[in-house]
Amino acid sequence: MRVLSVISCVLPALLFVGMRPCAAQSATPDLSGPAFARASLDSIRVMYVDAIYERVTPDVVLDALDALDRAAARRDSIDTDEPDIDALYTAYRGAATVLRARDAVWPGSKLKYTRRGLALLDDLVASRPGHVELRFLRLISCYRLPGFLGRGWSVEEDMHVVVDRFETLQGQVPAAYYNEVDAFVRDHGQPQRNTDDN
Repeated sequence: MRVLSVISCVLPALLFVGMRPCAAQSATPDLSGPAFARASLDSIRVMYVDAIYERVTPDVVLDALDALDRAAARRDSIDTDEPDIDALYTAYRGAATVLRARDAVWPGSKLKYTRRGLALLDDLVASRPGHVELRFLRLISCYRLPGFLGRGWSVEEDMHVVVDRFETLQGQVPAAYYNEVDAFVRDHGQPQRNTDDN
């Protein structure tokens, strides 16, 4: 009964405070501009790196992507200077789903999340084979998978593209994200050296 009386006192106060006109509250963010789209994508990138290092759960990334989907649904479209924004959002959804497999306890769930996430990533890479960030997301998602899943072919393909072209990400992604790609390439990549001296 005491909880009910507290709620009945606090709820009207919260509603009243929420209805007060305030300059900070009256301005709604522009959910359609290029700045919003760029900031959102950069936030997803940072959250994904945090999920890799287990500073946040993969569900945080997936929830943020769901929120972006809802925001985009309220507008006709999100205007952006990033031509592959939808593909990148889908790729981060796939990569975060593979990370869910890492955190799952039941083997059936691990396999389900792995297959679901890799299906998204494989489709995107097939449609954009030269896109370095998509390749990096699939590479990092497959790199530590057990051998019986048979993903060595994609690791080799993606590593080759990422090692050869990762510099193209500089200036297009946040510095911290670029540094993660750079560190991964330095630690695990084996650049193909041209032996022809012609």
